[in-house]
Amino acid sequence: MSVAALITRRRLLKVGGFASAQLVVQVLGFASGIALVQFMEPTQYGHYTLAVSMVGLASVLLDLGLSTAVLAQGGPLHDDPDALGALVADAFVIQRLLMLLGALVLTPVFGAMFIRQGLAWPEMLVLAVLALGCGAFNVHNAVSMSLVRLRGDLAMQQRTDVGVNAARALLVVAAGLIWLDARVAVALNLAAAVAVFALLKSYLAKHVDSSPVASGKHRAGLWDFIRRQAPNSVYYCVLGQISVWLVGLFGSVERVAEVGALGRLAALFTVIGAVLGAMVVPYFARASSAREMVSAFGALNGFFALLSAVLVAASLVFPHALLWILGRQYSGLVHELPWMVLASSLSAWTAGLYGVGAARGWIVPAVLMIPLGIATVALAAFVLDMSSVSGVFMMNSAVALVSLVLTFGMVYTQLRALGPGPSGTKEHP
Repeated sequence: MSVAALITRRRLLKVGGFASAQLVVQVLGFASGIALVQFMEPTQYGHYTLAVSMVGLASVLLDLGLSTAVLAQGGPLHDDPDALGALVADAFVIQRLLMLLGALVLTPVFGAMFIRQGLAWPEMLVLAVLALGCGAFNVHNAVSMSLVRLRGDLAMQQRTDVGVNAARALLVVAAGLIWLDARVAVALNLAAAVAVFALLKSYLAKHVDSSPVASGKHRAGLWDFIRRQAPNSVYYCVLGQISVWLVGLFGSVERVAEVGALGRLAALFTVIGAVLGAMVVPYFARASSAREMVSAFGALNGFFALLSAVLVAASLVFPHALLWILGRQYSGLVHELPWMVLASSLSAWTAGLYGVGAARGWIVPAVLMIPLGIATVALAAFVLDMSSVSGVFMMNSAVALVSLVLTFGMVYTQLRALGPGPSGTKEHP
């Protein structure tokens, strides 16, 4: 199937409708983020940025690819509510174990990082508990959302995303007018995660087996997927937060705030990631035609190549216009902005390719990905200033490029191996 045949009017309208809803979500999220930047003192915003990085770490280490495994295993079962119910029941058994083990590992890590930044014990404990709570609800929601995506119910995702983010934006502004510090901001994130949990639980009770029993039928397959993906999940998690951690260790809390503020400008990539996760990745999980997947793979890479070039050019030509959004205290980050855009573009590209590959069970071997990534980080840390914002974003760009090349190679090789006909079932996990 050609790219032109793949990109039909119906699909474009479907993508456009979902992307429009996600654009609204990101406008709301962006407004919330700018409100946080404007209302919070730089020191508190630095603490909040660290807390959010801890939530990201928890969201990965408490999941270790389980939500992606559910998506991959559930591809052939997407039209069977009873089978999906049994699958998610087995997944939740595994998830409870991962949460317990993850909490034991993460609690001292969170405490050490917060204390390193000068937080008092009471504030450190509150932030650590809130961050772990956000991570726990996020991973549960990710598994549930995998089933929603397999069913192709975009309307449910749109309603959930828009409603929860609108409420959160209003609460952030209200808190900013009254009192807003790192603890309040993270508590609002936790409240949003709890709201999503409640909505998804109600949805699954109606559309999937309402009383699934953990039979263990799918558990071996889920564990096998987790074993293969877990090292890469940990690696990508650390990679995604390493800029904040390095600046936090070698720089000041003000530099942490600058890294977090620049990250707010990457909202576009969150929209793209949401569209990929909701539509493109499930498409690959359900697909039976190799030709269709090859066409989609070509279109995906062409899109990211063009988008990256346009955004990097815009950051070089119009830096002050983009930085104006963040406020006067961040207007001097002209040199750092293009590196942030490049790193974000390459990371989003890699995430897109990794997602479609993982949906078919094609995962870059950890013995290849991790050593090359660590070597790139070590080399960058040796030649660059890790206490500066520009230094860490340069490092991120280099590491993201290495990951992109490896991930592209893996997916491309697997697609060639499928041949021109139907993909069959043996290649599917």
